[in-house]
Amino acid sequence: MAKSPLGDSQRAWEVDAALILSILGEANMTFWAAAGPEDGYAIRLWNPGAERIYGHRREDALGKSYIDLFVNPRERARAIEDHARIIANGEVYDWDWAADDLTADGNVRTMLTHCFPVRDPESGGWLLAELGVDISDFNRASQQLRGVRDNEYRRQEMNLARSIGGIGQAVAEMGADGTLAAVAQAVLGAASDAVPSIAQAAVLLADSQRFEMGGEATLARRRSEFPFDVDRAFADAFEQDSPIYFDFNDREGVSSKYVLPTRRSSKRSFAMFPLRGIQTHPLGAIALALTTGRAFEQGERERLETLAAFAGPLVSVAQELQRTREDENRRRFAEQQETIFNSVLHTVGNEAFTLRGTTDRLQRVLEESGLVGEGLDLLRKIQAQSEQLNSSLQALRYQLEATDATESVVVQDVVNAVVNPLRTRFSTVEIAVNIDESHRSLIPRIWVQHIVQNIIDNAVQILQETDGGGEVVVSTSKGVGGVISLHIEDNGPGVDEAIRASLFEKGVSRRAGGTGQGLHIARDLVRSAGGDVVLLRPEPGGLGGAHFRIDLPSGGIGEYLMS
Repeated sequence: MAKSPLGDSQRAWEVDAALILSILGEANMTFWAAAGPEDGYAIRLWNPGAERIYGHRREDALGKSYIDLFVNPRERARAIEDHARIIANGEVYDWDWAADDLTADGNVRTMLTHCFPVRDPESGGWLLAELGVDISDFNRASQQLRGVRDNEYRRQEMNLARSIGGIGQAVAEMGADGTLAAVAQAVLGAASDAVPSIAQAAVLLADSQRFEMGGEATLARRRSEFPFDVDRAFADAFEQDSPIYFDFNDREGVSSKYVLPTRRSSKRSFAMFPLRGIQTHPLGAIALALTTGRAFEQGERERLETLAAFAGPLVSVAQELQRTREDENRRRFAEQQETIFNSVLHTVGNEAFTLRGTTDRLQRVLEESGLVGEGLDLLRKIQAQSEQLNSSLQALRYQLEATDATESVVVQDVVNAVVNPLRTRFSTVEIAVNIDESHRSLIPRIWVQHIVQNIIDNAVQILQETDGGGEVVVSTSKGVGGVISLHIEDNGPGVDEAIRASLFEKGVSRRAGGTGQGLHIARDLVRSAGGDVVLLRPEPGGLGGAHFRIDLPSGGIGEYLMS
């Protein structure tokens, strides 16, 4: 046996120890000493006073874990922390605190204790020793004190229930003019009620929203005040699915990795409580920091964990209500936009129809008066542009009134709607349409019409201006993957090599006086639907002029956008 560090004679120590422990027992004082976590907090010393008060015989207590044997579950976390700190730092706790321990028959005894480290007479290692006085029934004053303490506990529990009710009230107000920020502030207020020593608090949501005590006005200033790495603790709290605590006097604990290397952090305690929604998915967290020199008590931890458990589903409901209200606002705004747009469309359409009638009458007047030449040519151009405007407005109105956004478009119908007015205005240009009537596309009708309108209109005007007439052929073919290829070919001068490579760029036009916008917009529209428009080289047996191919995916824009 190793020599005892407390004396030269092991036998003398045993006699002295037994005598001392017996005297303490006769004095109605408990004494026990226990090893640390490496030995399972095993009890090494146990006096008659401890046996009488706790109800455990010496032979039943020795070797057992004092944490499991008689420490109140509500105080176990603090007891373990105190044990480690006293042994590590050689601290001594004077008669200035009380612990509620459990007896063998399940009763609670309140001990006024004095704790200090002692050497194990057998192993030479350090033990935690506690000398205690039972004050459970010491006098009427102690009984009154116990009643006050019980009442305080019940008061705190009732305050917590009222605070959670306040969160529910804030959620209920989301149906009227409440906000998610108000719900978050109710959560922070409840946390402050549960632990009055909270200096800083924040509700952090997974969608990057952040609400802090004091309101949005202090948000920028408070962001840098937390004495710990909030982002790192936030991520770990979700991964571990459990709260994270750090007490300022536990410098070597696992949670110390979150402490920021600043002087202000040295005496601060903090915690992070994960919030989970109704379906237990990660929702956010509550971050808390205490005032300087304060540690979390066990009761405070329990109240905060209860708060987080109730607050998570309530905040989840508030988020869903906010999303619903935002969707409703967007729907109403879209309806207002549609109403205004329809009104404008109706007004512009009426004016365009009147303009077309006016130009037709003006043409008849000029022809009856025998006037020909440049004036009549300009009038015909105005008529063609008026006809194009009416056609576009009609297509737009059709698109707005369509009840099924994915209704297929018959390509032949769209092409005929563009070609028929041009045949009337440009009688010297022959326009042939050879399209299979079964060819359809889900691209919006107005998009197809705009694309075809720009290309055919340019071709007809160039033929009229350069050769006084000509030929245009519009046809379709079925490509790979159900793609419908729409071909527009003419027998005009073709496309100048100088602009061929940049023809679809904004501001480039193959026609004198053109804006260079039409082809650029047409290509953007068809590409956004998963198709394309390209300029092909003249082929043998073809018309020899410009040849455009428009690829219209039969799957349509709906399928493209979901892919």
